[in-house]
Amino acid sequence: MPVAERIREIIKDKMLIQAEVGRRLGYTPKTFNSMLKGKRHIYADDIPKICRVLGISPTELYGYNETA
Repeated sequence: MPVAERIREIIKDKMLIQAEVGRRLGYTPKTFNSMLKGKRHIYADDIPKICRVLGISPTELYGYNETA
């Protein structure tokens, strides 16, 4: 599953508001939405911040703990 899709899924599962998550990350809601829609890249530097705000580990973000 692509990272952006996984982030959207986690936001939904945790019943968070996407715009608020974006603000906590330091992005405008528009910029964060663009990231989740694939219109702006999610860079390696973004991953630790995203994980911290969502309260997850990078392993959880990338879905390595999913069963095959």
